[in-house]
Amino acid sequence: MASKAYSGFYSVGAFFKCLATGVAYLHDEVIPHIINLDIKLENIIVRHCADRRRLTVFITDFGVSRSFQPSSPSTDVNTLYTTPTYQAPEIAKKREYGRKADIFSMECVFSEMASILAGRTLRAYSNRRDYIPGIAQSSVAFENNLPVRIVCLEELETLSPFKRPPTGRSPEWWMRLLNLIKNMMSENPSKRYTSE
Repeated sequence: MASKAYSGFYSVGAFFKCLATGVAYLHDEVIPHIINLDIKLENIIVRHCADRRRLTVFITDFGVSRSFQPSSPSTDVNTLYTTPTYQAPEIAKKREYGRKADIFSMECVFSEMASILAGRTLRAYSNRRDYIPGIAQSSVAFENNLPVRIVCLEELETLSPFKRPPTGRSPEWWMRLLNLIKNMMSENPSKRYTSE
């Protein structure tokens, strides 16, 4: 499934909008509506368009995806086939879930992308979120480490990428992005933003 191309902008910053647009399309435009249930970096492909001036973002791997009615939560996912690191808390705990499970997974990807924008490698981000002194973690799963991840996002506030402006965006955009990510992270699905 391809999201709309975001022309003329080669920064990873443009991918936030592309991914959100793609997920919103799955959730709201496709009939029947689709929840992907396995959004992660490895399932996102970025390709140049034929004119080489634009990039297109593709969301892939619909092997565990489900169709859904927006008003009906589901519980029928086999977590054996989803990626535990990116699972929403309600999936990991085998509770009812809806499209906001994808929002949590997309937030995990957004956190990794923001880390890259701030100049950290994915390995450095992973090492940091997996170990912060004084805060216990139970696994590498994003959903098990919410307090640690909030600390990581707060650290990103001070690692602004605008010391070397690669994104063409303002410091205010950076702070809005980090706030958006925090609001997608909630353990409670009703407190998470939608893909709109």
